[in-house]
Amino acid sequence: MEQIFDRFSPMKMEKEKDRFTVSVFGRTYTFENSFVPVSVISQGEELLAAPIELDIGFLSGKDSLKKINYLYLGADDMSAQVLASAECGNIVINATLTFEFDGFIKIEMRVSNFWCFSESPVDLSLSLSDMAKADLSSIAINIPLKKQSATLFHYWPNDKTSIIPSSTAVNSGETVAADFPFKPYVWCGDEYKGLGFWCESDRGFELDDEDRCITVSDTKDTVNIKIRMLDHMPASWQKQERDRWVDTLHPLFFTFGFQATPVKAMPKDIEDTYKRFHLYNVAGHNIYESDVIERVAQAGAKWLILHEDWTAIQNYGLPHDEEKFCQFVKKAHEHGLKVMTYFGYEYSTLAPDFSRRAEEYLIKNPDGNFTGGWQRQVPQRAYMVCYNGGYSDVMIERVKHVMDDYGVDGIYTDGTYVPWECANEAHGCGYRDENGKLHTTYPLLAVREHVKKLYCEVHKRGGIIDTHQSTCCIMPTLAFADSYFDGENIQTSIGKDINFLNLAAFRCEYMGLNMGMTNNFITYISFDKVAAISLIHNVMPRINRLALIPEIKKIWDIYDENGLNGAKFCPYWEDSTVKADKDIVASSYLCDNSKVVVFTNYSKDKAEADFDFGEGYCEAENLLTGEKYPLTNGKGTVPARFFAHNIIKVK
Repeated sequence: MEQIFDRFSPMKMEKEKDRFTVSVFGRTYTFENSFVPVSVISQGEELLAAPIELDIGFLSGKDSLKKINYLYLGADDMSAQVLASAECGNIVINATLTFEFDGFIKIEMRVSNFWCFSESPVDLSLSLSDMAKADLSSIAINIPLKKQSATLFHYWPNDKTSIIPSSTAVNSGETVAADFPFKPYVWCGDEYKGLGFWCESDRGFELDDEDRCITVSDTKDTVNIKIRMLDHMPASWQKQERDRWVDTLHPLFFTFGFQATPVKAMPKDIEDTYKRFHLYNVAGHNIYESDVIERVAQAGAKWLILHEDWTAIQNYGLPHDEEKFCQFVKKAHEHGLKVMTYFGYEYSTLAPDFSRRAEEYLIKNPDGNFTGGWQRQVPQRAYMVCYNGGYSDVMIERVKHVMDDYGVDGIYTDGTYVPWECANEAHGCGYRDENGKLHTTYPLLAVREHVKKLYCEVHKRGGIIDTHQSTCCIMPTLAFADSYFDGENIQTSIGKDINFLNLAAFRCEYMGLNMGMTNNFITYISFDKVAAISLIHNVMPRINRLALIPEIKKIWDIYDENGLNGAKFCPYWEDSTVKADKDIVASSYLCDNSKVVVFTNYSKDKAEADFDFGEGYCEAENLLTGEKYPLTNGKGTVPARFFAHNIIKVK
């Protein structure tokens, strides 16, 4: 396996005639007489309460898969492919199953009407016409998960359109019974692991109620996710009724898949993942003349991230002055800083070939219009790009140029990992229904191939990728980033109400442990408020204003001086060693002879809190102010700022 994929592990496949297993980092999938997994193990635990079921119905009644056969096309430590075939009722099902080293499974399924019978020879008393009559009435996938490890749920997008994420809808949180319209991605699990289902498009889906494409239900021990594809016989089959040798019922095509998480090992150098300063308004700070480098380096940062206006052409990697920019990067290196530069999700009207390539590269909505279109300086507009359209190679060449010729150490991407909906038929997106109406599709596979190539080129050069997305934790794409940056769309809502982003939502989407990723939480509102929510989850805020350097330096110094980076983190949902008043949420770090407690006060009616830190502790120190408070056998009262981060050391 190539060294550039060192945080992943080689894939292993074991096969028998009617059964095979695929093992990747921390996960094992088992297929046995099935087109879908009968077992999914992650982090040593079985996720499924029962085998995933391909549920197929007929007008004449239910039937099960028969004569299942596997043809193994080859496997190595990066990928494997299996052909599967079966009969069910009077249909034939064929599929191509593809497995990749990040645990990604793609199932390309074809359903054809046929007139054979598995259990007995053909009944010669029946006419060929009778046997060929369409009978299929429904197709669904049932995913039964063990309830104890299916407590959190995430779906995307969080609104009817993916183009602008809703700022008032949080699409992560506790698993509850609910119905959803088609979503290209759903995930269910807990704080450490889970299982995702993906499907690029609802093309071929025919539902009686479009708002009930996905149903989440539960029993005492099981959470079941049902994905409906057909609720009735396909309309085209109804029109024709029966198969004819010269005029067949058109096969049905469905492409979907699964991916268990986490997808890879967490990074070893934790400091490298959070000691980052993100410089917005690069042009406004005049980086070639200012003291940005010195101030950021003195704070102890390891990375300086330059936002979008470092480049004259949006998403193109062309600084206003190449010579000065190279000198800037060199100076940053001399001060011990690595530099990341922005690449995004747009194609600019200022790009040299825009007139020739816009129709091919850009996203279109069903009305034929481009999407997005921010105005940038120097004057230009930048529209949203689709990676089905050929822009992938252009962007990757620009990234290689920036790293090779300017000495940049890493890439910060904005929206690049999101498969925005697209209906641009010129490059293969969108589909038309029976009435000719154009619908959007989600080019997840194209984005996946793009970011996989991007990951390879950046890692070949010793770099890393930090990616920004909002609400979109789709692991088939996000697996090929090194870290992520989340929370932008809900900053205003959080600032108004501490309870807007509930704790389960943060554990689901913003911690990253269940993905194999590290996250920084965006800081647009008050640093105090963001830190209040993130630090109790062992997630660091990322600042984007020079004025906040003293605030973040204080936190970094506390973590360094007390050895918290290597200490055992005991999160509030598991930590029984710290007890506090209601409305106090506390997590702790266990150090050699002390304990550091980070907590948040969720009640505006209290200014202090009673704690029981555990036996043996006689003093508490506020690491933010230096104040000390006596404890009696670990018990005492300490100040508790509302909607702000609090850090106490007890010894």
